[in-house]
Amino acid sequence: MNVMTYPKVPMSPLSVNEELDSCLQTFLAKGHLSVEQKLAFYNDKVQGLLHEYLIQVYPMCHQLAGGQYFTQIVQRYTAQFPADSLDLNKFSESFPAFVHVQSMQLSELQVFPHLKEMARIEYIQYQVYFAEQRAEFDFNAFYDLGEHQYAEVTFVLAADIGFISSSYAVAHLWKMQKKTKHVREKLVPKEVECYCIVRHIYTVELIKVDANLYDLLVSIAKGESMAAIYKFDQEGYLLELIKSGWVCGFELGGK
Repeated sequence: MNVMTYPKVPMSPLSVNEELDSCLQTFLAKGHLSVEQKLAFYNDKVQGLLHEYLIQVYPMCHQLAGGQYFTQIVQRYTAQFPADSLDLNKFSESFPAFVHVQSMQLSELQVFPHLKEMARIEYIQYQVYFAEQRAEFDFNAFYDLGEHQYAEVTFVLAADIGFISSSYAVAHLWKMQKKTKHVREKLVPKEVECYCIVRHIYTVELIKVDANLYDLLVSIAKGESMAAIYKFDQEGYLLELIKSGWVCGFELGGK
C-alpha cells in the first residue's frame, strides 16, 4: 500500500471513567430515583463528570476553543444530548458535528471553522485506542467456502482502525497535538485528502492513504459484498488489507 505516516500521538486512560460509570449506573437505574431526583442528580453530579470526560476526549478542542467557550459548548451538548446509556462512545459521537454548529454561532470561534475536524480526529483517536483487540482472519474457513459463496462475502475491519477524509489539513491538525503552545489559525480548505488512524502500543498513528484505498475501507465498513468490491478494487488493496490485519474477518450473507 502506498501510504505516508506521521508522528505517533501518545494516549492515556481516561481518569474520569470509573466514577462516571458509577454515577451513570445510579442515574439510569429504574425505580431508584424519582424524576425530580434524577434531574437534580444529573445536574449536580453527572453533568460535571461528562464535562470532564469530554475535556479528556477532546483536549485539543478544549485548548483551541478556550476553556470558557468549550464549557459553553459542553453545557449545551449535555443538555441537548443527555447520556441515556452506559455507552460513552454513543454519548460523544455527535459532539464533532455539534462543535461545528456551535463554533459557527459563537463569533469568537468563527475564525476557526475546522474545529469540527479536530473534534473528528480526537473522537476517532479514542474510538481506535480503546477498541477491542484485533481478531485473526480465518483463512481456513475462507478457503472452505464454496465458489458460489464468495460473491456474497462481506468483510470485517479491525476495530482499532479509523478513517477520515477532509478538505482541511488533517496532517497539520494532527501535528498540533505534539505542540505545547497553540496559535489560533485560520486554515483554508484545499483538496480533499484521506487518512487512517491506527492504534499502536500506547499511541495512535496517522497514515495518509490514496483515495482508492479510502473508498475501499468505506465500502467494507458499509458492508458491501466481495462482488461489489472487486468491481473497483483495481489495485488489489483488499488482499493487502487482509495480510496486514486491517481486515480481520468475514461474514457470509451479512451474518
